[in-house]
Amino acid sequence: MPVGNMSPSGTSFSGAAEYDLAQGKYRRENKSKKPEILSQNLISSSYYKDIGRDFRELALENKRCKKPVFKFSISFDPKENLSDDEKLNFTKLVMLEMGITDDHQHMITRHSDKAHDHHHIIANRVGLDGKVINDSFAINRLETSCDKIEKQLGFSNSLSSKRRFVYDESSDKGYTFQSDNVSSKKPSVNPRDKKKNIQDNKEFILRELEQALSVAKSLNDLFLILQQNKINADFRFNKANKLTGISFDYNNFSVKGSALGSKFKSANIEKQLLLNSNLISLDSLSSLEKEMQKEVSENLSTDLTIENTENHNTLPKETEFLYKSILEDLIEIDKIINTKI
Repeated sequence: MPVGNMSPSGTSFSGAAEYDLAQGKYRRENKSKKPEILSQNLISSSYYKDIGRDFRELALENKRCKKPVFKFSISFDPKENLSDDEKLNFTKLVMLEMGITDDHQHMITRHSDKAHDHHHIIANRVGLDGKVINDSFAINRLETSCDKIEKQLGFSNSLSSKRRFVYDESSDKGYTFQSDNVSSKKPSVNPRDKKKNIQDNKEFILRELEQALSVAKSLNDLFLILQQNKINADFRFNKANKLTGISFDYNNFSVKGSALGSKFKSANIEKQLLLNSNLISLDSLSSLEKEMQKEVSENLSTDLTIENTENHNTLPKETEFLYKSILEDLIEIDKIINTKI
């Protein structure tokens, strides 16, 4: 009687892989989880960042799909004494029921940190043909799929009476809804808890954004760094392809950059990225500008003395060329300084 657990469709492939493989910030859990990759399709790496990059490249083929990460897990009852091959076969058959075919990137990882084995599945909703797996009512479909494959393979089906959705081949829909297993009461939410969650999410985004902006050199860098912490950055551009707005989404909480402070307005974020992309610092630029201005002043004073002494009406050509060169450099430095935050 395997049990499926569905996660909401997400945006961070690397974050999902980081958890499943117990790497990166989850590396301390590696010994307890003992992650083992059981199967991979259209993926060539076992490192979460590379895996995330592979998934993302294909997902970008359909930019209309905003949340391409398809993720769920399946837990197995140790009392059934299923072999590893039987468990893996069950998982793959459920994946097919969920729409995950050989045209979709996917990875199956096993964890052994609990009394029962459980498989974690990451799949790309975007297929090789650009079509997207439907994630509507995914938890209901997963429950029906587990029930169907249990019956098909002859596994214990003892949970069938407790499920909301069970497979029913006699039904036109392919399932039966068991309303008696649905709670009519909605859990109450304490307004204080809700307010605290919002504040916690906002502070987390702010903290991670600060750190990301200290190293990112482009909007793409910023997007990828934030996604590693399951924060989705949404950029808005006008017809001239100029960035006009930016917002951040984390844990079902969304906030505009401007709401986090003037430093995080789209224009100021662009300026910070430009600053990071320059190899020379603001202090160095200012210092260099002062030195060059001093050089112009000293040389000009010397050349004017020569001019008065020799009664020339114009500066020597060599000096004039030097001034033009230095002034052009000063103009470029001013442009860079004036674009900084």
